Amino acid sequence: MTIYHTTPLLLHLLLNSIPNITALALNINLHRRSFISGAVISTAVIASPVLASDTSIYRSPDFSITLPSSFYSLPRKAKTGVQFAGGNVEKVEIVAVEKFPLGDLLKLEGVVDQNLSSGSIKGWEDVATPSKLVELLKKYREKDSKSATGTKSTIDKESLSLSQDGKLLSYTITTNVPVQKPDLLFDSTGEFEIVRLSRGNAYLDPASLNIIVLYVSANRETWKSDSETLNSVIEQFRLF
Repeated sequence: MTIYHTTPLLLHLLLNSIPNITALALNINLHRRSFISGAVISTAVIASPVLASDTSIYRSPDFSITLPSSFYSLPRKAKTGVQFAGGNVEKVEIVAVEKFPLGDLLKLEGVVDQNLSSGSIKGWEDVATPSKLVELLKKYREKDSKSATGTKSTIDKESLSLSQDGKLLSYTITTNVPVQKPDLLFDSTGEFEIVRLSRGNAYLDPASLNIIVLYVSANRETWKSDSETLNSVIEQFRLF
């Protein structure tokens, strides 16, 4: 894979949209200069993109994910951590799937001697309240990211939703990306600020006590203009 130099803003968006993914996951070429965060940066498009198959479906032993053919696809074979990354870099639409043990999430609360068993936990409500769980999931997602100074992420409390069987927790995280020259941003995008919306679907497997989280992230305006594409990725995600 060819590795190209990329920009601080784009890396910031990617690293905060796809937990634990480094610049090695990027296969991009740079074009179109803008002035954001007080520095000259570039927006990016895929160079020699790694596209999904003709059916736009990626399957792993744990899940399948369906993407538009315009999205790049970067599967990973790690047993835990990021399992898959994809998206449309030109639109900064990012998709990621991460897998990790429930015990790792609880360690963020200082619960070391967890004594967990598959028989004692049947769903998320056996672990904590939805609001507390999303706080932990957000904290886990951000623990290795390199956030830019001034970036603020908040949980949309009204977005919290727990499935009837108690195994799927859905939520939205809003991230405000600092912009030092909003007038220049407005000239090129029609917006004075950059707001990212990251929608998470966290699945708990009571048998293995593993968590699989699907993240779909894009700028707020992109969610409005391309909601059908982004929601389709969420709706067609399947666990095995």
